[in-house]
Amino acid sequence: MEHREIQREIFQALHRFGKLNTGQLIETEGLTQGEFFGLSMLREHLKEHPEGMHVRELAQCARVSAPRVSRMLRDMEERNLIERRIDKSDRRNTYIVLTDQGEAARCRTAERLSRFLDRVVERMGQENVQAMIDLWNQFSAILEDERAKETEQC
Repeated sequence: MEHREIQREIFQALHRFGKLNTGQLIETEGLTQGEFFGLSMLREHLKEHPEGMHVRELAQCARVSAPRVSRMLRDMEERNLIERRIDKSDRRNTYIVLTDQGEAARCRTAERLSRFLDRVVERMGQENVQAMIDLWNQFSAILEDERAKETEQC
């Protein structure tokens, strides 16, 4: 295959992959992608820290700004998916915890995604999926590295 043809196919594959709206699977359960991932990160954090999670910790884990996370949390709090609690040792800090309703929404969404991915893996084969994941991670690391080099040159 010619060099330019490979480049064209890379861009076509990236475009096609980017157009896959997996968010629709999440949104049918009433959550946005950000909310689902936020609830999931919060749930994992609560396993080791039952008192809750600070907004800044969630922002760091999600790699987004604290104001953006705060807006998302405000919406989630209005829908009773999370609850804010004042840190008793430092009243300037607020912890976030999952409500029963938030855990139920996260669980329904995770089950739906799991069933979807089970079907995908079944059709493609576990070995092929693992090989694709390994190659995709390698590809992504190279893309990130090259983009950083490109940015340094500008």
